[in-house]
Amino acid sequence: MATILIGDDHAAVREMLGIALGCIHNTRLAASGAAALEIARVERIDFALLDIQLPEMDGPQLLSALRSINPDMKCCFMSASYAPAPDEIPHSEVVSYLEKPFPLEDLMLLISTQLG
Repeated sequence: MATILIGDDHAAVREMLGIALGCIHNTRLAASGAAALEIARVERIDFALLDIQLPEMDGPQLLSALRSINPDMKCCFMSASYAPAPDEIPHSEVVSYLEKPFPLEDLMLLISTQLG
């Protein structure tokens, strides 16, 4: 079973995604970049679903830090208001982007495709 890190500063978004994805995967929830890094230091994260704008560090900065811990981790950014330029995202060949709100089915398909 894959472990998915959900990083979003909005509690309702974190909890809803945690419940939805928790039926199929292990989920870990983080409200900030620092909290996400704490989790990744003690558990192997297979897939990170990260808000672009997080407290303490933005999504691309967090991804870079997470990849220093696990270079093979897959990632999808999400945002309601900001789409990153390709040069803002490290390792963009394995990073996806979903605009909030998005259908849960789209996220599930994305995760299953990236994790195989």
